[in-house]
Amino acid sequence: MKKSDIWSVGIIAYILVMGKPPFVGNESQILKQILAYDETKSAIDFSSKKKQKQLSVQCRDFILKLLTRDTTKRFSADDALRHPFLLNSQSTMHLGDELLHDIGKFQDAGMS
Repeated sequence: MKKSDIWSVGIIAYILVMGKPPFVGNESQILKQILAYDETKSAIDFSSKKKQKQLSVQCRDFILKLLTRDTTKRFSADDALRHPFLLNSQSTMHLGDELLHDIGKFQDAGMS
């Protein structure tokens, strides 16, 4: 798996847990956001009043490591598979019904 694929997995993971894409706007605006993005400053918005309480530190860390702009520092597929978020079943237990509901909302918005 290429490092660009890992970035895509990070985007999808963010959408799955937050119910919205991490970068929004038209193509030009999204590109500017990505170019300005600095994961060390946690520029990705994890603020959702409803979800913030549920997102574990491990979940946020997992997504941020997938969305590291510098490809030399970005997770490999092996790194991702060994991350505590995926290895710790407690981290993923509460994604069930609410996740399915959010995926449905995302699909209804015509963004699937």
